[in-house]
Amino acid sequence: MGSVRGNRSQQPHFSFATLHTGRRPLRRASPVPLLTLLCAVWAGNAAAVEVIFQGPPGSSGLTGATPGAAGGNGQAAPPALQSLFSNDASNVLVVTGGRGGNGGNGAPGNASNPAINGGNAGAGGAGADVLAELTTTLAPEVGDGSLIVLGAGGQGGNAGTPGAGLAPAPATVSGNGAAGGAGGTATVNGTLATGARGLAQMVATAVGGRGGVGSAGRSGGVDGPGGAGGDAISHARAIGGGASLLLSSLATGGAGAAASGDGGVGGLGGAASATATLDPGSANVPDLTMVARATGGRGGDANLDSTTMRRANGGNGGAAVTTTLQGYGDTYTGRTLTLSHTANGGAGGDTLFGNAGNGGDAASVIILHAPRSAQSVTVSSTATGGNGGGAAGGPSGPEPEWGRPGAGGVARSQLSVSAQTPASGGWGATFAGTSTAIAGTPGGSGFAASAEASAFSYVAGHGRVTSGATATGSDGGIGSAQAYASSNYIAIARANGAGGPNVFNPGAPGMAHALAYSGYHANADAVASSGSGRFGTVEPSSALAEASVVKVANGAAPPSQSLPSEARAHALSSQGGGQMDARSAYLDEGRGISVATRAATAQPSQQYLPEGDSAANVGGAAYAAWDGAPGSSSTVVSYASAMPTAASVAPLIASSAEVAAAFSNASTLAAGTMGALLFPFSSSAQLKMPFAAGSHILLGLVQPFSPEGVGASFDFSVSNGAVPLYSASFTSSEQAAGVFGGHVLDLGVIDANALDLMITFTLQSGIYGFSYLVGQRGALAPVPEPGTWMLTLAGLALLAWRGGAMARWRGGPV
Repeated sequence: MGSVRGNRSQQPHFSFATLHTGRRPLRRASPVPLLTLLCAVWAGNAAAVEVIFQGPPGSSGLTGATPGAAGGNGQAAPPALQSLFSNDASNVLVVTGGRGGNGGNGAPGNASNPAINGGNAGAGGAGADVLAELTTTLAPEVGDGSLIVLGAGGQGGNAGTPGAGLAPAPATVSGNGAAGGAGGTATVNGTLATGARGLAQMVATAVGGRGGVGSAGRSGGVDGPGGAGGDAISHARAIGGGASLLLSSLATGGAGAAASGDGGVGGLGGAASATATLDPGSANVPDLTMVARATGGRGGDANLDSTTMRRANGGNGGAAVTTTLQGYGDTYTGRTLTLSHTANGGAGGDTLFGNAGNGGDAASVIILHAPRSAQSVTVSSTATGGNGGGAAGGPSGPEPEWGRPGAGGVARSQLSVSAQTPASGGWGATFAGTSTAIAGTPGGSGFAASAEASAFSYVAGHGRVTSGATATGSDGGIGSAQAYASSNYIAIARANGAGGPNVFNPGAPGMAHALAYSGYHANADAVASSGSGRFGTVEPSSALAEASVVKVANGAAPPSQSLPSEARAHALSSQGGGQMDARSAYLDEGRGISVATRAATAQPSQQYLPEGDSAANVGGAAYAAWDGAPGSSSTVVSYASAMPTAASVAPLIASSAEVAAAFSNASTLAAGTMGALLFPFSSSAQLKMPFAAGSHILLGLVQPFSPEGVGASFDFSVSNGAVPLYSASFTSSEQAAGVFGGHVLDLGVIDANALDLMITFTLQSGIYGFSYLVGQRGALAPVPEPGTWMLTLAGLALLAWRGGAMARWRGGPV
């Protein structure tokens, strides 16, 4: 039976069961340091339970009794199983598994009989598996409470030593080495049920046992591998009813033992798994914080003695997984939720001229359906692959071969958070999710397999919603990041994907996709970059940013409007053929008006970093003119506003006497800005809105930007639905000035009640930008007398339109 220690004259009300026979559980010397690593027991409570149990070790194997006899194998330590139930305020359960028995030594050979070789070594016994379960129920009258449960797997026993051959070789040889014992698996379950009104804390910790050391064979005998580290599994579960909760689930895999012979292998690192959950039946937890952290065990190193153990192999690092799958019923009324996940793959073992161990993979998964009542939700998920083991060697050194470095571990992080919008709108709520994946670094650049990283973040809530995803590949591995944000008010999505570098091949690509969807303000930002490669070559990256606002008809407006109502997107990709696309869309359902803008690469960009900005709004301010200054502006932009405010378009109208005269009696339907720096880039704007059938469409082109001495060539077109209204190609800035330097194009009469206008600008070379106005009126307003060239241009355009054909300019008017 376990021993109980408390600060009351009588034992507290609880029951526990010892599920095996062995020595007495109370052994304070070993577990106490482990407790100090966790946290102090809650000192303010009047009742406390502390149970500490140390499992017995396995027995060691016997040494071979006669010449050439093998040593006996060490025995596995018996499982250490403990379950504790308590209703005290402070509770501690520590269960430590016993160590596996050491293997026996092999007997030496017989000097008088060459046929009798040295005996084989005995294998080490496995460390004890551990199960530690602690369930605590806190009564309503209890203030603060705590639960600490720790399970540590037993260490694997070491292998024995093989017997030596006594006659001159090869007449008699030594025995074979043996494997070290595996570390014990630790499984920890903590359950906290509370109806208290204070703060309830729980820490559940599982630590896998360390692998035992194997033994090397002598004089050509087989080398035994190092023992694998034990796995660690931690579960933290709570059932709430009034108290705020802080749950921690921690798991660390045991380390693999080092290789002990030139042909040996280091032990595998133990895997680690950590989970934390709140029971769906919980009625009310005002503030909930859940932390899950898993760390894979390190793979065993090869013995790095450069004289005798140069070709031993390192062990692979252990995998790490953290998981939270959580849903809440409609009766749950929690205000604040904080979830934090960290998964770290174990490092691979090092070597000299053998094969180094690979880093362990890491995966973190959070799927959370937040309660409607939540006002603050913060979720983070991080997965980091283990680093590969290092290796040495090379053709220029004393060894003829290379050591093989270990690959880094793959990293995958997935985060999904959702919540229904309350009837009140929940404008003041904040939802934030961050997903990060970092692939492990290889032990030697260019010689190990690539490691990929993928990060996914989906956050759908109310109020201000932020979703971020960052993925970083290593050594030629792809980095893929996807971020999605959705809200009735403000949605912000950020994605950053970075590919890993490569010594002998092109750098790996990054992929980034950011999508923001909201009812008022949406902002999406995607950045994709390729790692550096041989001679500067890279694989093309891809960045896509999409921002969308849908303003619901008769929808309630948020009480405070610190940000403009608009959709805005930014995308940046690396050079070398990288793809970039920034799209913004705004739909006003009440007005039946939509605006969609796009800034993108027209074809692969080999020389320039493609960077695009787009923005759209309905009923807001017109956007400022593009300045085109290198280093301060994106390489391509498209901004558009439908039904812009009169004050914002007044400067554009007044910038040209011709435009001012034409728009004096016209309705301004839209205003926008387009521009591109260098090439090849394209921008567009699509405007859909009601229209007075039989009216003229006017297009005012103002404020052209083209630096002196740079020049530009580009294509420009306007269409309504499938009907082309205007199309031209310009080969110089001077030629374009005749159309874009403050002039008005009458695009003709539209005999429809709806407009579907598409404006497209594609830069072929140089730098060029401009602003435009879209107007509606019954007839073309009188304008200042144009020059002869403009009269010819306008006449040809009008004739082409009336004939239903599409007029094109190639190098000037025809």
